[in-house]
Amino acid sequence: MAERAAALQAWLARGQEELDRITGRADSESGAVTVTVAGDGKVTDVTFRPRALRLDSEALATEVLATVQEAQRDAARRADELMRDAVDGFDPAGARDELHRMLSHWR
Repeated sequence: MAERAAALQAWLARGQEELDRITGRADSESGAVTVTVAGDGKVTDVTFRPRALRLDSEALATEVLATVQEAQRDAARRADELMRDAVDGFDPAGARDELHRMLSHWR
């Protein structure tokens, strides 16, 4: 575990630029909305297609929210892939789960 942590730390020192370039993108199910987010999940772009004008405000809000969440999942998947490729044997999802488990017992 200490060996993996050291490898991850070394990679992070040189890989931060790669992580900073990660974006996530998603299109809504209807195709009315496209969202792009930065690697940290912040929304950087929202595009509405003409069909978005046909949706009522509640349906549009639901589509936007769902599309933002999907774009954030896409960015997280890309970051996980980058870390998995950089550090042999590292499981980002497993590490997150373990961290959440440890924090839940600490409260």
